[in-house]
Amino acid sequence: MYSLKEESKQIKKLNESLKRGRKGGVYGKSKLRPYKTEIFKLKDELGHSFYEIRLWLKTFKKIKVSRSCISNFYYREKEKNKGGL
Repeated sequence: MYSLKEESKQIKKLNESLKRGRKGGVYGKSKLRPYKTEIFKLKDELGHSFYEIRLWLKTFKKIKVSRSCISNFYYREKEKNKGGL
């Protein structure tokens, strides 16, 4: 049977390992990534708003995301591609 001191040490070790796991975590891929080219085409070439793109994703691709999520994705990807052009 563990003593309270030993359990306390184990809790501290567990907490430290959890903290290490959270630092600098990598986020998962965006749900929008597979539709990146279509989103850019709808926005840049066809002039659709982010709200209209949200409706397209919801209706035809069965993906539920907010307008701001699409906007953030669009501008983040545009900034990434800026250096590559």
